[in-house]
Amino acid sequence: MDVIAFVNNLFNEAVANRASDIHVEPSMEDLIIRQRIDGYLVETCRLPLQEAKGILSRLKIMGQLDIGEKRLPQDGAMTIQVGEKFLEVRLATLPVLYGEKIVLRLLPSELAVRTLSELGMEIIEVDRVSKLLHRQGLVAITGPTGAGKTTTLYTLLTLLDHRRRNIITLEDPIEVQLAGINQVQVHHKIGFTFAKGLRAILRQDPDVIMIGEIRDQETAEIAIEAALTGHLVLTSLHTADGSSVISRLIDMGIPSYLVASALSGIVAQRLMRLTCGKCKGKGCLHCRSSGYFNRTGIFEVLSLDETTQHLIMNHPSVSQIRQHFQNKGFRMMEQSLLQKYEQGLTTIEELKRMESEMIKIAQLEK
Repeated sequence: MDVIAFVNNLFNEAVANRASDIHVEPSMEDLIIRQRIDGYLVETCRLPLQEAKGILSRLKIMGQLDIGEKRLPQDGAMTIQVGEKFLEVRLATLPVLYGEKIVLRLLPSELAVRTLSELGMEIIEVDRVSKLLHRQGLVAITGPTGAGKTTTLYTLLTLLDHRRRNIITLEDPIEVQLAGINQVQVHHKIGFTFAKGLRAILRQDPDVIMIGEIRDQETAEIAIEAALTGHLVLTSLHTADGSSVISRLIDMGIPSYLVASALSGIVAQRLMRLTCGKCKGKGCLHCRSSGYFNRTGIFEVLSLDETTQHLIMNHPSVSQIRQHFQNKGFRMMEQSLLQKYEQGLTTIEELKRMESEMIKIAQLEK
Protein backbone atom coordinates (compact mmCIF):
# COMPACT_ATOMS: atom_id res chain seq x y z
CA MET A 1 0.00 0.00 0.00
CA ASP A 2 1.16 3.52 -0.84
CA VAL A 3 1.12 5.05 2.66
CA ILE A 4 1.58 8.66 1.50
CA ALA A 5 -1.31 8.38 -0.96
CA PHE A 6 -3.52 6.73 1.69
CA VAL A 7 -2.87 9.50 4.24
CA ASN A 8 -3.50 12.21 1.61
CA ASN A 9 -6.78 10.54 0.71
CA LEU A 10 -7.63 10.29 4.41
CA PHE A 11 -7.62 14.09 4.66
CA ASN A 12 -9.37 14.56 1.30
CA GLU A 13 -12.21 12.29 2.35
CA ALA A 14 -12.52 13.94 5.76
CA VAL A 15 -12.82 17.40 4.19
CA ALA A 16 -15.39 16.10 1.68
CA ASN A 17 -17.41 14.65 4.57
CA ARG A 18 -17.16 17.90 6.61
CA ALA A 19 -15.46 15.96 9.43
CA SER A 20 -14.12 17.87 12.43
CA ASP A 21 -11.89 15.01 13.65
CA ILE A 22 -10.26 11.83 12.37
CA HIS A 23 -9.69 8.93 14.77
CA VAL A 24 -7.03 6.36 13.83
CA GLU A 25 -7.29 3.52 16.34
CA PRO A 26 -5.71 0.04 16.39
CA SER A 27 -7.81 -2.91 17.60
CA MET A 28 -6.82 -6.56 18.02
CA GLU A 29 -7.06 -7.30 14.28
CA ASP A 30 -7.69 -4.04 12.44
CA LEU A 31 -6.73 -0.40 12.14
CA ILE A 32 -10.05 1.44 12.36
CA ILE A 33 -10.56 4.89 10.83
CA ARG A 34 -13.47 6.96 12.12
CA GLN A 35 -14.55 10.52 11.35
CA ARG A 36 -16.60 12.84 13.55
CA ILE A 37 -19.35 14.20 11.31
CA ASP A 38 -22.01 16.54 12.71
CA GLY A 39 -20.94 15.55 16.22
CA TYR A 40 -21.05 11.76 15.75
CA LEU A 41 -18.26 9.29 15.01
CA VAL A 42 -18.72 7.34 11.78
CA GLU A 43 -16.49 4.41 10.80
CA THR A 44 -15.14 4.99 7.29
CA CYS A 45 -12.42 2.36 6.86
CA ARG A 46 -10.79 -0.79 8.31
CA LEU A 47 -7.32 -1.98 7.38
CA PRO A 48 -5.24 -4.99 8.42
CA LEU A 49 -3.30 -4.19 11.59
CA GLN A 50 0.02 -4.68 9.80
CA GLU A 51 -0.73 -1.52 7.79
CA ALA A 52 -0.90 0.52 11.00
CA LYS A 53 2.82 1.08 11.53
CA GLY A 54 3.37 2.88 8.24
CA ILE A 55 0.25 5.04 8.56
CA LEU A 56 0.93 6.03 12.15
CA SER A 57 4.58 6.80 11.36
CA ARG A 58 3.58 8.94 8.39
CA LEU A 59 1.15 10.96 10.51
CA LYS A 60 3.72 11.41 13.29
CA ILE A 61 6.36 12.60 10.82
CA MET A 62 3.89 15.12 9.35
CA GLY A 63 3.11 16.35 12.86
CA GLN A 64 6.84 16.60 13.73
CA LEU A 65 6.57 14.00 16.49
CA ASP A 66 9.13 11.44 17.66
CA ILE A 67 8.24 8.30 15.70
CA GLY A 68 10.36 6.18 18.03
CA GLU A 69 8.45 7.20 21.16
CA LYS A 70 5.41 4.96 21.54
CA ARG A 71 5.06 4.80 25.31
CA LEU A 72 4.14 8.42 26.01
CA PRO A 73 1.36 10.65 24.61
CA GLN A 74 2.56 13.32 22.18
CA ASP A 75 0.99 16.46 20.71
CA GLY A 76 1.84 17.98 17.36
CA ALA A 77 0.53 20.15 14.55
CA MET A 78 0.79 20.59 10.81
CA THR A 79 -0.69 22.54 7.92
CA ILE A 80 -2.09 20.61 4.97
CA GLN A 81 -3.60 21.61 1.64
CA VAL A 82 -6.74 19.93 0.33
CA GLY A 83 -7.66 21.33 -3.06
CA GLU A 84 -7.58 25.10 -2.61
CA LYS A 85 -8.17 24.91 1.14
CA PHE A 86 -5.50 25.06 3.83
CA LEU A 87 -6.19 23.30 7.12
CA GLU A 88 -4.45 23.43 10.47
CA VAL A 89 -4.31 19.93 11.92
CA ARG A 90 -3.68 19.18 15.62
CA LEU A 91 -2.40 15.68 16.41
CA ALA A 92 -2.64 13.87 19.72
CA THR A 93 -1.26 10.35 20.23
CA LEU A 94 -2.19 7.97 23.04
CA PRO A 95 -0.62 4.57 23.86
CA VAL A 96 -3.41 1.97 23.89
CA LEU A 97 -3.54 -1.82 24.22
CA TYR A 98 -2.78 -2.65 20.59
CA GLY A 99 -0.49 0.25 19.68
CA GLU A 100 -1.01 3.99 19.38
CA LYS A 101 -4.24 5.84 18.79
CA ILE A 102 -4.06 9.17 16.96
CA VAL A 103 -6.75 11.81 16.90
CA LEU A 104 -6.49 14.54 14.26
CA ARG A 105 -8.47 17.76 14.81
CA LEU A 106 -9.11 19.60 11.53
CA LEU A 107 -9.20 23.38 11.84
CA PRO A 108 -9.94 25.61 8.84
CA SER A 109 -7.40 28.41 8.41
CA GLU A 110 -10.24 30.84 7.63
CA LEU A 111 -13.47 31.44 9.52
CA ALA A 112 -16.31 29.87 7.56
CA VAL A 113 -19.15 31.66 9.38
CA ARG A 114 -19.31 35.43 9.05
CA THR A 115 -22.56 36.50 10.74
CA LEU A 116 -24.44 35.69 13.93
CA SER A 117 -27.49 34.74 11.84
CA GLU A 118 -25.40 32.12 10.03
CA LEU A 119 -24.50 30.66 13.42
CA GLY A 120 -28.20 30.11 14.06
CA MET A 121 -29.19 33.17 16.11
CA GLU A 122 -32.65 34.66 15.62
CA ILE A 123 -33.07 38.42 15.06
CA ILE A 124 -33.76 39.22 18.72
CA GLU A 125 -30.61 37.32 19.78
CA VAL A 126 -28.47 39.06 17.15
CA ASP A 127 -29.70 42.44 18.37
CA ARG A 128 -29.01 41.58 22.02
CA VAL A 129 -25.47 40.33 21.29
CA SER A 130 -24.72 43.40 19.16
CA LYS A 131 -25.65 45.63 22.11
CA LEU A 132 -23.37 43.62 24.42
CA LEU A 133 -20.44 44.26 22.05
CA HIS A 134 -20.90 48.00 22.48
CA ARG A 135 -20.67 47.81 26.27
CA GLN A 136 -17.81 47.32 28.68
CA GLY A 137 -17.68 44.26 30.88
CA LEU A 138 -17.42 40.49 30.69
CA VAL A 139 -19.36 38.52 28.08
CA ALA A 140 -19.24 34.76 28.68
CA ILE A 141 -19.93 32.17 25.99
CA THR A 142 -20.92 28.89 27.60
CA GLY A 143 -21.85 25.35 26.70
CA PRO A 144 -20.45 21.80 26.71
CA THR A 145 -17.37 20.67 24.76
CA GLY A 146 -18.03 20.72 21.02
CA ALA A 147 -20.90 23.23 21.25
CA GLY A 148 -19.24 25.74 18.91
CA LYS A 149 -18.13 28.26 21.54
CA THR A 150 -14.83 29.04 19.78
CA THR A 151 -16.59 29.70 16.47
CA THR A 152 -18.94 32.11 18.24
CA LEU A 153 -16.01 33.91 19.91
CA TYR A 154 -14.23 34.30 16.57
CA THR A 155 -17.41 35.54 14.90
CA LEU A 156 -17.87 38.17 17.62
CA LEU A 157 -14.30 39.37 17.06
CA THR A 158 -14.95 39.86 13.33
CA LEU A 159 -17.85 42.16 14.18
CA LEU A 160 -15.59 44.57 16.08
CA ASP A 161 -13.76 47.48 14.44
CA HIS A 162 -10.13 46.37 14.68
CA ARG A 163 -8.93 49.52 12.88
CA ARG A 164 -9.94 51.77 15.77
CA ARG A 165 -9.64 49.30 18.64
CA ASN A 166 -6.75 47.28 19.99
CA ILE A 167 -8.10 43.72 20.09
CA ILE A 168 -5.93 41.01 21.67
CA THR A 169 -6.74 37.32 22.11
CA LEU A 170 -5.23 34.73 24.44
CA GLU A 171 -5.77 31.21 23.12
CA ASP A 172 -4.77 27.58 23.57
CA PRO A 173 -4.45 26.83 20.72
CA ILE A 174 -4.95 29.58 18.13
CA GLU A 175 -7.46 27.83 15.87
CA VAL A 176 -8.15 30.45 13.20
CA GLN A 177 -5.99 33.38 12.15
CA LEU A 178 -7.90 36.67 12.10
CA ALA A 179 -6.62 39.68 10.15
CA GLY A 180 -6.08 42.85 12.17
CA ILE A 181 -6.29 41.11 15.55
CA ASN A 182 -3.33 40.38 17.84
CA GLN A 183 -3.52 36.69 18.72
CA VAL A 184 -1.40 35.23 21.54
CA GLN A 185 -0.67 31.53 22.05
CA VAL A 186 -0.48 30.12 25.59
CA HIS A 187 2.56 27.88 26.29
CA HIS A 188 2.05 25.96 29.53
CA LYS A 189 5.33 24.04 29.20
CA ILE A 190 7.36 27.24 29.59
CA GLY A 191 5.07 28.71 32.21
CA PHE A 192 3.23 31.13 29.90
CA THR A 193 -0.24 30.47 31.28
CA PHE A 194 -3.57 32.20 30.71
CA ALA A 195 -3.04 34.23 33.89
CA LYS A 196 0.49 35.39 32.93
CA GLY A 197 -0.57 36.11 29.38
CA LEU A 198 -3.55 38.11 30.56
CA ARG A 199 -1.39 40.25 32.84
CA ALA A 200 0.95 40.96 29.91
CA ILE A 201 -2.00 41.87 27.66
CA LEU A 202 -3.27 44.41 30.19
CA ARG A 203 0.03 46.29 29.73
CA GLN A 204 -0.60 46.52 25.96
CA ASP A 205 -3.34 49.19 26.13
CA PRO A 206 -6.12 46.84 24.97
CA ASP A 207 -9.71 47.82 24.16
CA VAL A 208 -11.02 44.28 23.73
CA ILE A 209 -9.60 41.08 25.21
CA MET A 210 -10.66 37.58 24.20
CA ILE A 211 -9.66 34.78 26.59
CA GLY A 212 -10.14 31.36 25.00
CA GLU A 213 -11.35 29.84 28.25
CA ILE A 214 -11.46 30.69 31.96
CA ARG A 215 -10.09 27.58 33.66
CA ASP A 216 -8.99 28.71 37.12
CA GLN A 217 -9.52 31.30 39.82
CA GLU A 218 -6.45 33.38 38.94
CA THR A 219 -7.53 33.81 35.32
CA ALA A 220 -11.09 34.56 36.42
CA GLU A 221 -9.87 37.25 38.84
CA ILE A 222 -7.78 39.03 36.20
CA ALA A 223 -10.60 38.79 33.64
CA ILE A 224 -13.01 40.35 36.14
CA GLU A 225 -10.47 43.08 36.91
CA ALA A 226 -10.09 43.85 33.19
CA ALA A 227 -13.87 43.99 32.74
CA LEU A 228 -14.19 46.40 35.69
CA THR A 229 -11.52 48.77 34.36
CA GLY A 230 -13.18 49.70 31.10
CA HIS A 231 -12.47 46.75 28.80
CA LEU A 232 -14.75 44.48 26.81
CA VAL A 233 -13.71 40.95 27.77
CA LEU A 234 -14.95 37.94 25.78
CA THR A 235 -14.40 34.43 27.10
CA SER A 236 -15.83 30.92 27.33
CA LEU A 237 -16.84 28.64 30.20
CA HIS A 238 -18.14 25.08 30.48
CA THR A 239 -21.59 25.15 32.10
CA ALA A 240 -24.97 23.51 31.46
CA ASP A 241 -26.77 26.77 30.67
CA GLY A 242 -26.49 30.54 30.90
CA SER A 243 -27.79 30.82 34.46
CA SER A 244 -25.04 28.47 35.70
CA VAL A 245 -22.29 30.91 34.62
CA ILE A 246 -22.97 33.16 37.61
CA SER A 247 -22.70 30.27 40.08
CA ARG A 248 -19.56 28.95 38.35
CA LEU A 249 -17.73 32.26 38.72
CA ILE A 250 -18.74 32.53 42.39
CA ASP A 251 -17.64 28.89 42.95
CA MET A 252 -14.26 29.84 41.45
CA GLY A 253 -13.78 32.25 44.34
CA ILE A 254 -14.95 35.50 42.76
CA PRO A 255 -16.99 37.57 45.26
CA SER A 256 -20.62 37.89 44.21
CA TYR A 257 -20.47 41.72 44.17
CA LEU A 258 -17.61 41.60 41.64
CA VAL A 259 -19.48 39.09 39.44
CA ALA A 260 -22.53 41.38 39.58
CA SER A 261 -20.47 44.43 38.61
CA ALA A 262 -18.30 42.86 35.90
CA LEU A 263 -20.60 40.44 34.06
CA SER A 264 -22.60 42.18 31.33
CA GLY A 265 -23.90 39.26 29.29
CA ILE A 266 -24.05 35.51 28.76
CA VAL A 267 -24.44 33.51 25.55
CA ALA A 268 -25.27 29.84 26.14
CA GLN A 269 -25.25 27.50 23.16
CA ARG A 270 -25.43 23.98 21.79
CA LEU A 271 -25.38 22.46 18.31
CA MET A 272 -28.44 20.77 16.81
CA ARG A 273 -28.36 18.49 13.75
CA LEU A 274 -30.32 19.71 10.73
CA THR A 275 -32.61 17.48 8.70
CA CYS A 276 -31.00 16.48 5.39
CA GLY A 277 -32.44 18.67 2.65
CA LYS A 278 -32.10 15.94 0.03
CA CYS A 279 -34.11 13.20 1.76
CA LYS A 280 -35.99 15.19 4.45
CA GLY A 281 -34.65 12.92 7.20
CA LYS A 282 -35.19 9.50 5.67
CA GLY A 283 -31.50 8.85 4.91
CA CYS A 284 -29.65 8.97 1.59
CA LEU A 285 -26.15 8.95 0.09
CA HIS A 286 -25.87 12.72 0.63
CA CYS A 287 -26.22 12.37 4.42
CA ARG A 288 -24.59 8.91 4.65
CA SER A 289 -27.99 7.42 5.55
CA SER A 290 -28.12 9.41 8.81
CA GLY A 291 -31.05 11.64 7.86
CA TYR A 292 -29.09 14.71 8.98
CA PHE A 293 -26.74 17.10 7.21
CA ASN A 294 -24.86 19.89 8.97
CA ARG A 295 -25.70 21.58 12.29
CA THR A 296 -26.95 24.91 13.57
CA GLY A 297 -26.63 26.70 16.87
CA ILE A 298 -29.27 26.84 19.59
CA PHE A 299 -28.79 29.96 21.72
CA GLU A 300 -29.77 31.55 25.01
CA VAL A 301 -28.66 35.20 25.14
CA LEU A 302 -28.93 36.88 28.54
CA SER A 303 -28.03 40.48 29.38
CA LEU A 304 -27.69 41.77 32.94
CA ASP A 305 -29.29 44.88 34.38
CA GLU A 306 -29.55 46.47 37.83
CA THR A 307 -32.17 44.05 39.11
CA THR A 308 -30.03 41.08 38.06
CA GLN A 309 -27.00 42.60 39.81
CA HIS A 310 -28.97 42.94 43.06
CA LEU A 311 -30.10 39.32 42.75
CA ILE A 312 -26.53 38.06 42.26
CA MET A 313 -25.32 39.83 45.41
CA ASN A 314 -27.86 37.81 47.42
CA HIS A 315 -26.21 34.50 46.39
CA PRO A 316 -29.17 32.98 44.51
CA SER A 317 -29.38 29.35 43.38
CA VAL A 318 -29.15 28.46 39.69
CA SER A 319 -32.90 27.81 39.59
CA GLN A 320 -33.59 31.25 41.09
CA ILE A 321 -31.33 32.92 38.52
CA ARG A 322 -33.03 30.99 35.73
CA GLN A 323 -36.49 31.95 36.97
CA HIS A 324 -35.40 35.59 37.17
CA PHE A 325 -34.35 35.62 33.50
CA GLN A 326 -37.56 33.85 32.47
CA ASN A 327 -39.63 36.43 34.37
CA LYS A 328 -37.80 39.18 32.46
CA GLY A 329 -38.86 37.61 29.17
CA PHE A 330 -35.56 36.04 28.07
CA ARG A 331 -35.90 32.97 25.85
CA MET A 332 -34.36 29.87 27.38
CA MET A 333 -32.50 27.14 25.48
CA GLU A 334 -35.52 24.79 25.41
CA GLN A 335 -37.65 27.48 23.77
CA SER A 336 -34.98 28.12 21.12
CA LEU A 337 -34.77 24.40 20.43
CA LEU A 338 -38.54 24.08 20.08
CA GLN A 339 -38.64 27.01 17.67
CA LYS A 340 -36.07 25.35 15.39
CA TYR A 341 -38.19 22.20 15.39
CA GLU A 342 -41.36 24.17 14.59
CA GLN A 343 -39.49 25.78 11.70
CA GLY A 344 -38.99 22.28 10.26
CA LEU A 345 -35.21 22.36 10.65
CA THR A 346 -34.87 19.12 12.61
CA THR A 347 -36.69 15.95 13.66
CA ILE A 348 -38.64 15.06 16.79
CA GLU A 349 -35.92 12.47 17.55
CA GLU A 350 -33.21 15.16 17.55
CA LEU A 351 -35.41 17.42 19.65
CA LYS A 352 -35.87 14.69 22.28
CA ARG A 353 -32.17 13.75 22.19
CA MET A 354 -31.08 17.32 22.88
CA GLU A 355 -33.65 17.81 25.64
CA SER A 356 -32.45 14.60 27.31
CA GLU A 357 -28.80 15.68 26.96
CA MET A 358 -29.49 19.06 28.54
CA ILE A 359 -31.22 17.43 31.52
CA LYS A 360 -28.34 14.98 32.07
CA ILE A 361 -25.65 17.68 31.97
CA ALA A 362 -27.64 19.91 34.32
CA GLN A 363 -27.97 17.02 36.78
CA LEU A 364 -24.24 16.31 36.64
CA GLU A 365 -23.42 19.93 37.47
CA LYS A 366 -25.63 20.01 40.58
